[in-house]
Amino acid sequence: MNLPAKDLLGRPLSLTEQRLLAAYEGLKGLLREDLSPCAAANVKEAAAALWQVINDLALLSDRPEL
Repeated sequence: MNLPAKDLLGRPLSLTEQRLLAAYEGLKGLLREDLSPCAAANVKEAAAALWQVINDLALLSDRPEL
């Protein structure tokens, strides 16, 4: 996945923000796999929680399909 170099306001992403985006994209990738019900439920919860961070920091215009 090609992650953006800037946030939605045009500011360059910090290393921490890049890592947050990578973690979020990794969780979304896991949701496309055939997970056990327990794993799927917890990965959805984690993705939703991390989406709050991504949204609050204006890092990505996205809304996960959970």
